[in-house]
Amino acid sequence: MNDASDWVRWNYAGFGGPFSAMNCLSIRIGYSKFIPLVGCVLFSSAGIVLETSKKSIANRGEQPPSNDFSDLTTVTIPVEQLLQMEVSFNRKFPVIFIYVKPATSNSVCRQLGLSRNEINWNSFGQEESHKRLTLIPYSLNDVEKNALRQTFIPQNLFREIDIVEAEKLLFLSASPDNHATVSAGTKIKTASKRKTRYVDYFLA
Repeated sequence: MNDASDWVRWNYAGFGGPFSAMNCLSIRIGYSKFIPLVGCVLFSSAGIVLETSKKSIANRGEQPPSNDFSDLTTVTIPVEQLLQMEVSFNRKFPVIFIYVKPATSNSVCRQLGLSRNEINWNSFGQEESHKRLTLIPYSLNDVEKNALRQTFIPQNLFREIDIVEAEKLLFLSASPDNHATVSAGTKIKTASKRKTRYVDYFLA
């Protein structure tokens, strides 16, 4: 059930019709972590909307994100700009990776005031940590899972992945600075603990 504030944000973004809301624990644009307003990401066949503040973003080498939402910014991703959505519906740890066209990733980075001295988000770039917008929902029930499938499968944008592939993408999506401190080989050797370590590493 969508509340009034969700409808206001959805209409402000210029999208019409019904939509679904997803409550997220963490979001990263490339390697930049930020806190979404009230945790909600809105989506429909028209696109994706999230709202945050520039003050809530933590870029590489900076302080952790703040809960200060005094400078709100609405981020809108029209469905025409989506390249692919990769989703793991693992019960304990769902995760969504979103790839978009360069025009949109550049526009979003400018909106949020991300560093102009280096690329933060580019799905076609060489650096793995720059390629994705990563959403970590608190949980996904069957209704929310079906909403994602029904919204994006007909548009050939949806690919479901298992937790092993999701863990690999999480590792690749971490800051390139951290890549030098943690060996992928070490994680493979500790398979029984891999999920927790990947999650903690990504959320840090």
